[in-house]
Amino acid sequence: MTCVWWWKVTKFWILFGSFICSFGWCQAKLNSGIVDIIGDDSGRSNNNMNQGGLPYRIANAPDFDTNELSKSYEYFDMYSLPIKTLYSQVHWTSHGDIKLPDDIIERFQEDGKVMALMGYEVDQVRDDPETGEEVSVPLTWAYNHHYMVFLSNSRTRRVVEKPVTDETRHMSHGSDKVWTVEPLPGVVGDEHLKYPHSIFLSEGNGGEMRKSYHGYPKGYAQLIQSPDTFTPIPMQIDTWNREMTNATFLPGPLPRSSRIRDGVAGYNPLLECPCSDRLIKQWGMTYTIDEGSCNGGDMSNATECFSAAKQLIPSMKVVTKNETFHNNSLPMGCTANIDEEGTLYVVWNSLDGHSVDTSSFGTLQLQTPSKTVIGVAKGVVDITVSMNPEDDMVTITLTGPEDKWFGVGFGTDSMCVKMEADECPTGGPYAIIIKGENVEERRLHYHGMGRRIESSVVTKSNIVDGSLRTVQLQRSLEGISSDHFTFDVDMNEMKMITATGCSLKFAQHCSHQSNTVSFLPIDVTKKVCRAGVRGTIDGAPFNKHCQPFPKSVLLDEKNPTCFIETYRGGLSCCRHDHFLLDKDQEIPWNDQFLEYRLKYRFYFEEYQEKVENQPASHQNLVRLYWTTEAGAGEYDVPECEPGTPASQCIHVITSQWQVRECVDANENEIAGVELIYAAPHCHAPTCLSMELYNAETGQLLCHVDTLKGDGSTTYDEKGFIAIPPCLWSDTRGDDSSVGLPRQIMLPLNATLLSIKRANSTWPHTGEMASWQMRGRLVPKKGKDEDRDTAHLPSSYLRPLSYVVNEGQEQQI
Repeated sequence: MTCVWWWKVTKFWILFGSFICSFGWCQAKLNSGIVDIIGDDSGRSNNNMNQGGLPYRIANAPDFDTNELSKSYEYFDMYSLPIKTLYSQVHWTSHGDIKLPDDIIERFQEDGKVMALMGYEVDQVRDDPETGEEVSVPLTWAYNHHYMVFLSNSRTRRVVEKPVTDETRHMSHGSDKVWTVEPLPGVVGDEHLKYPHSIFLSEGNGGEMRKSYHGYPKGYAQLIQSPDTFTPIPMQIDTWNREMTNATFLPGPLPRSSRIRDGVAGYNPLLECPCSDRLIKQWGMTYTIDEGSCNGGDMSNATECFSAAKQLIPSMKVVTKNETFHNNSLPMGCTANIDEEGTLYVVWNSLDGHSVDTSSFGTLQLQTPSKTVIGVAKGVVDITVSMNPEDDMVTITLTGPEDKWFGVGFGTDSMCVKMEADECPTGGPYAIIIKGENVEERRLHYHGMGRRIESSVVTKSNIVDGSLRTVQLQRSLEGISSDHFTFDVDMNEMKMITATGCSLKFAQHCSHQSNTVSFLPIDVTKKVCRAGVRGTIDGAPFNKHCQPFPKSVLLDEKNPTCFIETYRGGLSCCRHDHFLLDKDQEIPWNDQFLEYRLKYRFYFEEYQEKVENQPASHQNLVRLYWTTEAGAGEYDVPECEPGTPASQCIHVITSQWQVRECVDANENEIAGVELIYAAPHCHAPTCLSMELYNAETGQLLCHVDTLKGDGSTTYDEKGFIAIPPCLWSDTRGDDSSVGLPRQIMLPLNATLLSIKRANSTWPHTGEMASWQMRGRLVPKKGKDEDRDTAHLPSSYLRPLSYVVNEGQEQQI
């Protein structure tokens, strides 16, 4: 019933918006900015860092003074490292930790002072070669696709790069890696601290970064205790036709995959990351072990069945059988089971024209199964691991060269059990080394031989057959010490490393490999099913997880960005230092580098704690983030049908989600979020508007129309945009809050609706539609309701310690 109601709300706003747009309203707004909503810019003093061009605006507050940051607060400037590129080159990497100004560090380290970050401005700048003065670099020269920035306390925090997981995918901006901040080893997380030791900034990033307002109402801030480090992570694309002498756009060479030609769009389509032939795209069907439903689809024939099973379940021996059954003890299609010796039995059951008892499609037993599980991996060293919990026994069978040492390390796919940034505090894994008739157990060092440890294995056999030696070992499941690996029968898979030496003397390996063993219960029949088409781009996994309605509409419309077969451009085709032109295209102007830096101006105050009869000076703001293109991180805007009037070439996507899905909050302590700042992120000039609704009440929370540049000067380049945010405040009578509506309380279970409209006159790739928001966590009644610390559960409000040196602690 709820989903039906959501769909009715969604359809109403889509149809209403499209009806309005059909009369040219959206196109008129695109051409004229948002003058009728915001009001004019007369009487403003332009004393912000980024002066001139498009004005700073607030979408829901025409009278708010956007000079508030520069007029009211102290500031300091920070620069990225130099960025040096040629035409069509991508720059997308972390610039590492850059120290804040000495006076700022000293000031806020004294007595552990807390900085209240009130907002910031950002630009891209270079030194004018003629005057030596700092000048802004036009977006028609270098396009900021997006940026991320961390401010942190380096005594307790560090920024690291990690592979994307399902939990961090929403943070990765479409990349297969994500940068995140984490505590140093032995240091507690922010959830245990009274004030954060790191903050993250990404609001209004992209082509809109320079003239989109990045500030908070007075009394609200991002709090950070004793900051000393600035870590920028920009993504920039060089779009500069070197014949351009000012910001006026001139088209440049494009790869053949770009569907916008001859400069008709008024901007360089390289900013959409078209896929060039420099990146090899490969894909194919993948398979999975299923409990019987085969949601990914059944296979079509025996050949596919046998190939898939052998690919999915490595084994020492495979027995295949192709039969037509009239027996409902086995499901139709592809089934497999493995015995205690590691032999894989695969059956293709065609069952032409006969019904099957679908109640037997689950786990089907050929005989009464034991609790033993077995897994096989083949490669540099062949491995079979069988775990029997009833006998507390793991049996390990290794096959490698007869005349060389060989071995396996368990529980990791590298020489480190768990990397921490670029360090390995955990050391290497537990390993078993075979040296002819001798068997050693070792605890490896990080890229080192490590040390021998107490023996826990019993050698059951050691047999040479030609050039191969096969050794069978047994030991208990639980390791006899912390140096020994503990095997868990409940694990579905286990990572491992294997290596062979150059002789029987244990030394530097001559070959090595990482592998993964997948475990199956023995003598239990499982369905083998299709898991869908997957692939890689230039060797990197293609990871798009487009969500079904109502989270997203991309799957329903079969948006090309969701599938590697149809993916034409976007973040997966933009790599650091990569050129976006095709291989046979010479990089033009290859002796004319563009060198510049990103510049950030941070506005701040000193935070003052609550004292008797005086509230705290600021309330801490936490981040809320959601992408309308949920699970994909980007999407394609399809070209409108030929003959469609330009004013009606509008593509619409929507998303519905609950507040709890876009904010990190302890639901036992927190009732909801007071929304203070909300800004869309999308790419110029495709983006027309975005709207945010409370889907349960129909209340419009934020409507934003983009401001469009229309000149040839910096901050007003034709074809580029600014995106005004929405702001709210508690309006306590302070002059700086004049015109701001009162903050909106959103319960964690409230359902939000996003609607994004984009210009579809031409096709686009890599378009985005995210909401970057800030709010105050509101505690449940009866919990700690102290307004200066309500962003943290009361149980966290205690002084803790971080490790300075081993054996020493310091209060924070």
